[in-house]
Amino acid sequence: MRNKIIETAIENGADIIGFAPISRFEKNDPIFTLMPNVKTVIGLAFRVLRGIYRGTEEGTTYYQYTTMGVENMEETIMPMAQLRIAMLIEENGYVALPQRRHQQIMAEANSVNPEVAYDAIYRNKTAETQMNFLDAAVLCGLGEKGLHGALLTDEFGPMVRYCFILTDAEIAPSDLKQPHLCDNCRECVKGCPGKAIAENGTVDPWQCVVYYNGANGTRNPFMPPDAYPDFEDRLAIIAGEAKVTPETARKILDNTWFYPPAQHAYQCSICGRSCDVACYSHLEKKGVLTMNEAILVALITGGMSLCGVVITCCATARKSERTTAVAQAVTDIKLDELTREVRQHNDFAKRMPVLEEQIRETASVFAMDMLILKFIQGLPVFITVPSALNFL
Repeated sequence: MRNKIIETAIENGADIIGFAPISRFEKNDPIFTLMPNVKTVIGLAFRVLRGIYRGTEEGTTYYQYTTMGVENMEETIMPMAQLRIAMLIEENGYVALPQRRHQQIMAEANSVNPEVAYDAIYRNKTAETQMNFLDAAVLCGLGEKGLHGALLTDEFGPMVRYCFILTDAEIAPSDLKQPHLCDNCRECVKGCPGKAIAENGTVDPWQCVVYYNGANGTRNPFMPPDAYPDFEDRLAIIAGEAKVTPETARKILDNTWFYPPAQHAYQCSICGRSCDVACYSHLEKKGVLTMNEAILVALITGGMSLCGVVITCCATARKSERTTAVAQAVTDIKLDELTREVRQHNDFAKRMPVLEEQIRETASVFAMDMLILKFIQGLPVFITVPSALNFL
């Protein structure tokens, strides 16, 4: 079933699949509350296309990252893959429980999720058990933890989104990734336009949400010149230098309406996850990402598959041509025989002498009958027909 799960995951858009046995988790981990008899945690990572980040990075398009890289991934692609795999597991007699982030539910009393509107979040909801997503991803062997709290993968760096499936099926585990990508370069710290990441990698969520939404005027082409007129530190806010509190962050966000949000309460990321972009660029320069190798392998494999298809198609075409030629020859022979029979059947030149002879015989008999009839009619009335016949 393991191979079938991997096959189904790939068919439905997953790029990295990992399996973690429960022995890797602490006994008080939320997975045991969610599913007490869980045996395996399946992790699924989905790449976010590099090109989607380039719009905000280069200042050309800003809605693509949020709509294609966040909303569609979280609300369409990932849930569909989870459901397909979960159905496969349950069709094999086990139980499967998909787990994805609920962007609007938080156990914390005064925190925020930068990706959704701050006033659309339901806080302090401790009755809703939620997994520790980053820890689970590492334990499933999807990647390692980066300085700024992002999951770093060998193939795509931090440009992934991930989810899980809990099941009571025991499945062979994946190997853990040995940390080797994050070298504490702090490019993520430097890349944040709002200085929301401390030197030790701790992220201030309220500072993050303000500048995720575009409060830094040097990175936001949609900001009008008179933005934040009622704020004494408006220049510091626009320059990305202001230190915000949860209260001031709410006020700034209430006045940050320069670009429309997406659906499902998702806010458009004007910063375009600059921290992740800076991290990816650093890893790319170091040459430690294996995506290029993966592309090369895929191209080679795809090329070989294409060659195989071409060869098979050519052989099939030749076989079809031979079969068609034989069939055509047989058809021609049968047509010739049929034509000959028809011509023989309709050959009036051969049949005419016979018909003429039959006509002559019929005509002679008819003429004789007429002569006899005239002769009888010319006899005297007292001669009876039998007498006439005897006379003849």
